[in-house]
Amino acid sequence: MKSHLLGAMFTLLALLAQPATAQWQYKDEKGQTVFSDQPPPASVKRSDIIKGPPGFDAKPLEGTSSKTVKGPSSAARPNYEAAAATTPAANAAAVNTAGTPPAADKKTDDKPLTTAEKELEYQKRKKAEAEAQAKSEAEAQAARDKQQACNMSRESLRSLESGIRMMTVNEKGERIPIDDEERNKRTARAREAVAKSCSN
Repeated sequence: MKSHLLGAMFTLLALLAQPATAQWQYKDEKGQTVFSDQPPPASVKRSDIIKGPPGFDAKPLEGTSSKTVKGPSSAARPNYEAAAATTPAANAAAVNTAGTPPAADKKTDDKPLTTAEKELEYQKRKKAEAEAQAKSEAEAQAARDKQQACNMSRESLRSLESGIRMMTVNEKGERIPIDDEERNKRTARAREAVAKSCSN
């Protein structure tokens, strides 16, 4: 019983979900109702278009019969092919053999950006922000590393200059004290490390 009810619910949801995304509803040549997010082909009569996107008027144009009209008017029906031909990718593909872009590629400042151009600008901004953030983080990490090296060099120099007895381990693993000559060499190296790592 539950499985039948569950199956019926899934079927109902599937049927309701299909037309939810469709903006166009029309009858094709066979008389079947078609739900689509794309406009109907030009061969579909305007009278066969049941529903269009907001702003679409399914009524025939004045002074024309529904038999002579092949589809919605160009004002009511967006020209998706023309819009696709004006995208940056289409313009780049349309470069002629001389290597010059077509005249349509030149943008005027009074035209708003297309969705594709807005998306491209957004992606460029996001990429620039990510690069700036990565650079900033790398610089901050380099500064932290330099500060840590400076602190370790200063601590080592302090220990060497303090005069306390220092020990080292020989090849046999035995602890032996370092002599004054070795202490002076290590002190000189520590001063060089402080000068190098603590400079701005």
